[in-house]
Amino acid sequence: MNMLLWSTDVTGDEYLPIFEMLKDAGYEGVEVPIFELDPEPYVALGDRLREIGLEPIGVTARGEDANPISADPEVRRAGLRENVQTLDCTQALGASVVLGPLQTGLGVFTGSGPTRGCGGCSPDRNYPPRAHIEVLMQPVFGEDFGSPS
Repeated sequence: MNMLLWSTDVTGDEYLPIFEMLKDAGYEGVEVPIFELDPEPYVALGDRLREIGLEPIGVTARGEDANPISADPEVRRAGLRENVQTLDCTQALGASVVLGPLQTGLGVFTGSGPTRGCGGCSPDRNYPPRAHIEVLMQPVFGEDFGSPS
């Protein structure tokens, strides 16, 4: 269950009854929004989810100000920085998967086809290694890419 249905930040105690309800309904895992990029709250949330018996998965997106494929190098660097912070939060959550459109700014369409690769999607050797976290990039459809068929 994607917790974005409730909020972009579900680290508060007020969401515990919802997690328990989802477990009682038969869910085995939840997609936890990772938009607040401080790892600390995700540690406690991951512990609570495992106590309940739910497997956490991280879900996130980049915006226009941290678009990894922006024409502006500063914006691309911000995208890489946010992707690294997202990995830190995913590790703090205890999740082995994070997914979402990390490769582009969500809702940012240029009106022309892609012009550059996503050099800001994955940390390079200058960033310390993390525990194995699988990053699943979701496609974004719009004027730039056509629509799914």
